[in-house]
Amino acid sequence: MNRESALTCKNCGSDNVIKKGKRINKYKEVSVFLCKRCNKKFSFQNFNNKTYDIVTIAETLSCYNCGHTIDFVAEKTNIPRSTISNWQSEYSELFGMTKYFKEIQKFRKKVAVIQEVKINYPGKVVLKKNLFKIKNFVPEKETEILEYLDIEERGQFLDELFSNCDVKAKEFKVSFPFELIAKSSNGTACQFAKIASEYKELEIHEAVQKIMLENDTKTIATSVPVFMKISSSGIPWLRNIKSNNSYIIGNIDILQYVDNKFNILCFSEDEPTENSFGNLLLCACCLSDATGIPLRRMELICFDQNFYYQIKASQAYKFV
Repeated sequence: MNRESALTCKNCGSDNVIKKGKRINKYKEVSVFLCKRCNKKFSFQNFNNKTYDIVTIAETLSCYNCGHTIDFVAEKTNIPRSTISNWQSEYSELFGMTKYFKEIQKFRKKVAVIQEVKINYPGKVVLKKNLFKIKNFVPEKETEILEYLDIEERGQFLDELFSNCDVKAKEFKVSFPFELIAKSSNGTACQFAKIASEYKELEIHEAVQKIMLENDTKTIATSVPVFMKISSSGIPWLRNIKSNNSYIIGNIDILQYVDNKFNILCFSEDEPTENSFGNLLLCACCLSDATGIPLRRMELICFDQNFYYQIKASQAYKFV
């Protein structure tokens, strides 16, 4: 959806608005709109009254949260050290990784905080892991997921599998009562999505993944490839699916670990559909099949800039 086409006047609520130039200050450029009904001007921003735009703030904090010192970040961005320090305090709840800066900087001396693993696949699957969070926030007892995320040794197998498989989780539909889905507004993921919508250099989906992986305390990986051999699956309804190589593949947008559970998330610019939760459920089944982690320990979550939709994977499974 074009966000400008969905604008309504902040004063009277009319959608009869037009673009009326730009307002430029020292650090950012803001579009100005005019309501033709009440003749009031206003700007369209998720984050108002900031000398710096929110993308600059987010990227600065991301750089810090990836293990760089505040002096390095200040020199790199040409932003005063005191300003960065103020942002750390102001955004500490949302950009939760700032509280671990000493531990992250120590960790970064030995290994990179963010690791990328590319899979040769037309859909550009690039698994990204926050190694600091995996090491420090995921208990050692979670051996199944720790071993699964360490996929480098299976690179050739995944390259061939994802290149040749014709059955994808995102095409799977599931029907169950939507009243079972818990809906909340303006959660942490939604706030990150609002920030991501301000990025110009990245698609919003990629920006959401980047911000959450670098700054959210729960997010441990993005674009996690998952797969399952249909013929050996214990899921009855999967055996009716025909695949050219007997596999089904999927891609978890965002994987979180919180309170001894795994959240499987996908960002959507629109309200969730049968495909949205079908994809999430099948990805959860694939992950469960590969790791042995039961569905009762997984939550399926679809979110946009305003709302957060959630259901237990085990509950969704009952209606398939």
